[in-house]
Amino acid sequence: LTSAVIFFRNQSPKAPSVKASKTEGFVFEAKNKNFTAQIGATKSPKPFIAFTSKTGSSVSMQMDATTETSIQEKDNKVSFLNVNGNTDVVYTPLANGIKEEIIINQSGENSDYVFDIVTVNATPRKTLEGGYSRFFYDTEGRYQFHLEKPFAVDGKGVRTEEISMQIRQSKEEANKYQIALRIRPDWLK
Repeated sequence: LTSAVIFFRNQSPKAPSVKASKTEGFVFEAKNKNFTAQIGATKSPKPFIAFTSKTGSSVSMQMDATTETSIQEKDNKVSFLNVNGNTDVVYTPLANGIKEEIIINQSGENSDYVFDIVTVNATPRKTLEGGYSRFFYDTEGRYQFHLEKPFAVDGKGVRTEEISMQIRQSKEEANKYQIALRIRPDWLK
């Protein structure tokens, strides 16, 4: 299951390398001329990423996970292993953003994945249905970044895009949201 990819449109610099973070509070980072991504928070074992554009707009995402995980960097990817017992979350820097993969190692009862997000100078647009889009804009209405449409690929290579993504705003703070991903439970079997 690929849940969210944070991208800029029409950017093609070189994909940055993952390195130990020089920023206090983070484990790894990857950056190029268009963005910086801090991956893994030293104070939490949950899958976490903070993504900042060259304009200063940012989004941080942390998965709602209930179990301790381990984190490792290998082949320019950062993996959070055994999230909630049967899932790995992998972040890979790309030339124009960060790819996030949710890898379900054993099908089980969980088909929902929730991420808490906090934005700075970036807000998703409201849709006509009352929800929020995957595209984030600054206060002047300028595009900042977006989340790719989620999809899933099973162990046999069968792909589905029947994954719902809902973005909900916090009732307490204007810059806090939740992203809820749901894959059809019958597809996981």
